[in-house]
Amino acid sequence: LCTNLPHHAARVIWSRSLYDRLQDSSVLACRVLAPRLDSDAGRSVKSRCDSVVQQLREFQAAEIHEWLAHIDVTIGDKLKQPLLFRDLATASIRVNVDRGLKALLREAKYLDPSLVALGVELPEPVRAVCQKGDVYLQHEANLHMMVNDYNALLSAMKEAERPLLMPKLQVVDEALEEGLELLNWRNHSIASFIKKGTSYISDAAALLKLMQQNVSRICSLLAGWSTASLYTQRKKCVGAEEYLETLKLALESKYKSIRQDCGTIHELITEIH
Repeated sequence: LCTNLPHHAARVIWSRSLYDRLQDSSVLACRVLAPRLDSDAGRSVKSRCDSVVQQLREFQAAEIHEWLAHIDVTIGDKLKQPLLFRDLATASIRVNVDRGLKALLREAKYLDPSLVALGVELPEPVRAVCQKGDVYLQHEANLHMMVNDYNALLSAMKEAERPLLMPKLQVVDEALEEGLELLNWRNHSIASFIKKGTSYISDAAALLKLMQQNVSRICSLLAGWSTASLYTQRKKCVGAEEYLETLKLALESKYKSIRQDCGTIHELITEIH
C-alpha cells in the first residue's frame, strides 16, 4: 500500500492497479495462448483469473461504500468556522481546520475516478465541498506557513525586545484579527488576507532580526572597552615627562577609538527606530 495516501484511497488504488495488471495479462494471454486456453488447464486458469478480477471489483466497491457510509453530510458547516484560533495561554495561533473535512478532501481527491467508474455520486452538500477541495487545501497550506512564521516570531522575541517591536506587533495582530473573528473557509478574500498577513509578519521578523544583530554588535563593542587596557605599561623605565607624554598620546588614541565606537553605536540604535 502507498503509506502516504489516505486510508481508503490507498486500498482502492492498490486494488485498482492489481486489477489493471490482471486485465492486461488476461487480454494478452487470450491473444497469444488462445489455442491452449481451450484445454481443461487453460479454462481453469482463465476461470481463476476471472474470479480474482471479480473479487477485486467487489473489494473496490465495498471500500468505496464503506467510505461513503462514514461521511458526515453536514461537513459543509465546518467551513463556517474561523480560519484561525489563538491559544490564550501562549498567545500563539494555529490553523482552525476540521480534521474530518481535511480527511474527506484528501480521500475525495484520489477516489474521484473510482466513483465515476462505479457510477456512485456523492451527496450534494459533500460534492459541493469536494469540488473546491484543491482551493481549501491550498489555503490551508498557505495559512500554515503564515502561522508558523508568526509563532516563530513570538518565540524568537525576548521580553525586553517586545516594547520596541510593539508598533509592528500591533499591525500584525490587527491583520490577524480578521482571520480570528471574521473570515471563514467560504470567504473569497482568504488569499488577500494571507498575502497581507504574511507581509506584515515578514516586516516584523526582519526588524527583530536587525535588532538582535545590532544589539549583538553593540555588546561586542562594549566588551572591547572593558577588556582592552587604556595604557600598555612599558618595560623600560623612563622619566616622568616622557611617561606623561606617552600616556597622554595613548589615552587620546583610546578615547578617539571609543568616540568612533559611540558613533557606530548611535547609528546602530538609530537604524532600529
